[in-house]
Amino acid sequence: MCHKALMLLPPTDTTRFFRLYWGLNAYVNQQLAIIPKQFTADSFRNIPIEQLAAVRDVLIANLELLDRYLAEDPHHLSPEDRDAISNWRLQRAGQFIVVRHLKKYSVFLDDKPPGHLYGVVGLHSPIHEMLEQKPPMLVRTVLLPFCGAIVTDGLMSSTPVHLGRNIQEDIRQHYNRIKLRAGITVYVWTPRSVAFRVSQSADPLPTWEPKSRKSPHSRRGYAWPTSRGRERRSTCCAPVPAWLRLSFTRRASAMSGSGRCGGP
Repeated sequence: MCHKALMLLPPTDTTRFFRLYWGLNAYVNQQLAIIPKQFTADSFRNIPIEQLAAVRDVLIANLELLDRYLAEDPHHLSPEDRDAISNWRLQRAGQFIVVRHLKKYSVFLDDKPPGHLYGVVGLHSPIHEMLEQKPPMLVRTVLLPFCGAIVTDGLMSSTPVHLGRNIQEDIRQHYNRIKLRAGITVYVWTPRSVAFRVSQSADPLPTWEPKSRKSPHSRRGYAWPTSRGRERRSTCCAPVPAWLRLSFTRRASAMSGSGRCGGP
């Protein structure tokens, strides 16, 4: 039985997640030879992160591979493990905005209409330890339901875009509108039917107040925890969401030669 998540999955659940998720991805690579070197759920950490992401992306784009994996059952899954993998049809993939870190989870904003907020917990490391830059920031990852919680798949790439004062205000308003409308999805129960539990406990984001003219700077790229809780990274960039691109364009006319988006 899975425990209620508090920033992190319990270690036993994290180990089970990696065994199931990378066992599935290993099967996808065996079937399609996406990368030349085969791997298993035990050896996936020896594969470069960019290659693992390539396999993951093929799986997410072709979820019928998940159904084929369950039908063939090459790893002789238990009923509980089959249910956990079946629930990954509910994955959410793409670009998100990490808007704040709370005690129990980090809040990811999905800007695709109508917009959603997800309370995401870490695997080996809390989300805030994986991301050196302070919120809000853009990331690209896959969100998955597991053991009643919402987790990333362990691969997360950051976008090197500084979000200035006016852009942060747009994000704050977007966050508060979605929270008032639908709350924050904090976990998913899906044994037989889909049900989302939402939380209204998080306070609205405060108005942005500048503390320093220096923009936060962090290394760019994939970040995911090793079994020792450390991070591994590689360079990767992702496009900016459409509604933020409009904000950038709208603010650009007010900037006289500044190289940063949205003002100081």
